[in-house]
Amino acid sequence: MTRFTEYPGHIGGRCVASFDCDPSGPLVCITLTAVRDCFADCPNAADEECPVNKVLCDSKVSNGCGKCVKMEERDMLCSDRRWRNICTEIDHFKCLSTDNCILPQWIGDGVDDCADGSDEGSKCYSDVQNLCALALPGCNQTGTSPTTASPFDVGAPIERPVEGCLEDEFRCITSLECISIVNVLDGTEQCNDGSDERYCKEMAGSNMCQRPKQCCFNPTAGIFGCDCPLGYSRTSFGLCIPFLAPVLSSDCADLQRRYHFLGSGLFKLNDWSCSKPEMCPFIAHCEMDLFGGGWTIIMQRFNTSLSFDKDILEYENGFDLDNSNFWIGLERMHHLTSRPQCPNELLLRLRTAINGQIIFVRYSHFIVYERLLNYRLNIGSIIYGNGTNTVNELAQSQLCPFVTSAEKGCIDGGGWWRKGCQYKGVLTATNRAQGTYPGLNWSGKRLSAVQMLIRPRGYIPPPKKPS
Repeated sequence: MTRFTEYPGHIGGRCVASFDCDPSGPLVCITLTAVRDCFADCPNAADEECPVNKVLCDSKVSNGCGKCVKMEERDMLCSDRRWRNICTEIDHFKCLSTDNCILPQWIGDGVDDCADGSDEGSKCYSDVQNLCALALPGCNQTGTSPTTASPFDVGAPIERPVEGCLEDEFRCITSLECISIVNVLDGTEQCNDGSDERYCKEMAGSNMCQRPKQCCFNPTAGIFGCDCPLGYSRTSFGLCIPFLAPVLSSDCADLQRRYHFLGSGLFKLNDWSCSKPEMCPFIAHCEMDLFGGGWTIIMQRFNTSLSFDKDILEYENGFDLDNSNFWIGLERMHHLTSRPQCPNELLLRLRTAINGQIIFVRYSHFIVYERLLNYRLNIGSIIYGNGTNTVNELAQSQLCPFVTSAEKGCIDGGGWWRKGCQYKGVLTATNRAQGTYPGLNWSGKRLSAVQMLIRPRGYIPPPKKPS
């Protein structure tokens, strides 16, 4: 069966070889590559409907947006109903959003039998009380709760204990709340009891250390003590930092050099280009696990339906649509990538919409020039790409100025490094396909999440704690 017969009326009529969203309504044409690609590009979402003689299944599974199969093939091809017969068993667990039921011993075994994740990971823990009441093996007796996952998370969720703190946190001495180790001795009290700033001066006993200046905070252990561990030196304000580590952090790699076991998150950094960097703080998102960590995230889109089509001032200064969708700013990119003797590499982390495939593309260098040069881009060659996804979509952008869509009138929207429209690799573009524009994509694959990360080239991450 050809696409002409699969979608009668939608293909081969007014839009010729494109897809007509509503043959009896206003003319809206989209490219055929946008049909059944997990994004509703038509106003009526007709492009995501199944063709004739097929039905939708697997629409609530962990990845993708379902698939279209013949009615008689559902039990064989659809993972959202493959275990529905177990629902007749006396002892079973009903999956959260699919038709499946599973045996109790399958819960928490590392296999997504439910197909929606409700028997594994974070979704499983959300029903922890029910699991414990049934005495099922997935019960989490410690009552921990996972952190919010990103579209790129593939491992087990990080669990926060009800009592105690994570390894990159400090537990306040008497008030007992947990704060990040980077907030200890940073000049601002975060603990209700003030122990993160006043412990050595006011709370440590007179017999704790032989000399007052011996009292210090060891970020590796997350505790105060006497003298720094081997390989660390004590700063004037009592913080232990590794030898050769910077006192102030200009990027996330600097921060990781100081705090080896720090997890990913939002942190305060200091602009190296200021005459007094300590007076020029800024906030940045740091990725501390991927390829060893030390990455500064300069752009992130976890919800690609949110528009990144902004004016030049917003692109210069940066913007946050929310905590998961942001642009760090061209001026900040320039400062980060123009640091003397510190060239940066670029890493793209992309997620495809249909099957949730993670694409990595790593470039040898990434430089954004100053405003006087229109923030032109100097991009290196690809040094790593997983699988066959090593197409250099950014090649056209080399040495191009940064322009907004309003300046060029491009249908794809979004500011980018280019001299005209129809450039590939525009990661700020709208995700909605229209006309001949196929929607936000990389090498022809629609994207549901995007990250741009930079790190000093040749950076060697510190070893992690053994698990």
